[in-house]
Amino acid sequence: MKTKFINYVAAVIAIALAAVFCFPLSAEEEPHESPSLIDIHAQFIHHEIDRSLPVFVEAYYNAPYQTISMTCYGLGLAEVYIVDSFGQIFCTRTINSDTDPSVVLEAPTAPGTYWLVIMSDTYYGEGEFTVI
Repeated sequence: MKTKFINYVAAVIAIALAAVFCFPLSAEEEPHESPSLIDIHAQFIHHEIDRSLPVFVEAYYNAPYQTISMTCYGLGLAEVYIVDSFGQIFCTRTINSDTDPSVVLEAPTAPGTYWLVIMSDTYYGEGEFTVI
């Protein structure tokens, strides 16, 4: 009887220690910062474009994961650039919003101000974001 009680107490202590040391309770362990919206200022290059198809572009800078997530519709083939404050291109990608409307780009890690630039035959947009 005494052995069962000691085994029971040991099991409870082992479970409590496992819960404390194996499952972190600290918020610092996982990045919980919400992605920040990149405000994209857009203009249409050609006024003769088909307005029956909506054009939609939205981008978020996700600092903990160092990515930029972009969703776009109605651009067709487009070039996407990340440019630093010195005019140097950090990253470039050709996208086709008709076949793949979601794009994830690697974000810069060096602190500074950057611009996300989207260009197609009918659309030009740019948005500023800051890496801290």
